[in-house]
Amino acid sequence: MVTGSVDASVSLPRNGLVELRSSTGNIHLSLPTETSASLRAATVSGAVHVVDVDLTDEDPRAAVLKAIMGGGDGTIRLETALGDITVQGR
Repeated sequence: MVTGSVDASVSLPRNGLVELRSSTGNIHLSLPTETSASLRAATVSGAVHVVDVDLTDEDPRAAVLKAIMGGGDGTIRLETALGDITVQGR
């Protein structure tokens, strides 16, 4: 886990894993719109934003988002204690 913001741009391979964590800071993840993964994004104090990404089986709770992107082949886990999380398609 890091302190500060995390900004990542990835292309997730089939059955791949992306895990980004910050104790205090925002997380911004940019990925192809055709990404196939289960997504879990959680923040203790902040909000979760999804931009230009299609989600299914979306389960938004206070500051936790669980959803499926595409067929759900890979895994994406995003977590910050103090900050916002943004998942953006490109």
